[in-house]
Amino acid sequence: MKLYQKLQEREEKKSQLMEEIGATTTPAQEREQLLKRVREDNEDIAAMERQIKSLMEQIRSVKQEVQLVQQVNHCNPLIK
Repeated sequence: MKLYQKLQEREEKKSQLMEEIGATTTPAQEREQLLKRVREDNEDIAAMERQIKSLMEQIRSVKQEVQLVQQVNHCNPLIK
């Protein structure tokens, strides 16, 4: 009975170890996964930078419009 129980425990341990071995990636696979992640992150960063640039341009444009309105109001106090 004890031998059967030990055998069963060993078989379970062997199955666990085999699953762990199968789940691990090789260094080359891990490198590829990391490179893919870096590429995706770089694409995200580039998209965000484009969006920031666009927003900064919109802000600049609105500031110019505000300045023009202020100049017109300053030159013609009746418009207020």
